[in-house]
Amino acid sequence: MLKLMGRISAFALLAASVAFPAAIDLRYTGVLTTANISGTNVGDTITLDLTVDNGGTDAISQTWNYTDFQGFTISTGTYNATYSKVFESSGPITTDASGIVTSVTFYGTSSSSVNSDNFNTYFTGDFVFGGNNFISSQGFSDVAANDWSTASNWTVVGAGATTGGDAPEPSTITMLLGSLGMLGVAVRKSRRA
Repeated sequence: MLKLMGRISAFALLAASVAFPAAIDLRYTGVLTTANISGTNVGDTITLDLTVDNGGTDAISQTWNYTDFQGFTISTGTYNATYSKVFESSGPITTDASGIVTSVTFYGTSSSSVNSDNFNTYFTGDFVFGGNNFISSQGFSDVAANDWSTASNWTVVGAGATTGGDAPEPSTITMLLGSLGMLGVAVRKSRRA
């Protein structure tokens, strides 16, 4: 019985250490130097959040290509826009062994992208982010201080951030505690015998 409990505990510890694939959020942060879109002003912070998933579990030493890009959002001032697809020539984006973004190739939206903004406008088409500008659904453009491909303006945020270890899932903790409890019961019974 004791051997069985030891095996169950070993299995629980192994299961607790298994990592599962996760989508990673990458963020560009800059400052507007030109503001022509309603709700934006020169000096506003602009963020572009890009979701990527290559099947990896974190952002350590990763490379994401166009096929790994899942869409992105832009926020600046009171303007927000969501884009469903990334331009086919975008990618790769890479990180180093510390999870820091080291290179970026990003060009904007695909011609088949379905987009929306907080003006309740839905628009399709290729909104190319040439250099450091982006275009709203009304055809106005704003310009950020740094190019979209400036790696130092990109960080890993959310689940893939390397600010600390991931917390185990509650079910993993429950399984581990249950296994340890069963092991304790087995040890106690074996001492009585």
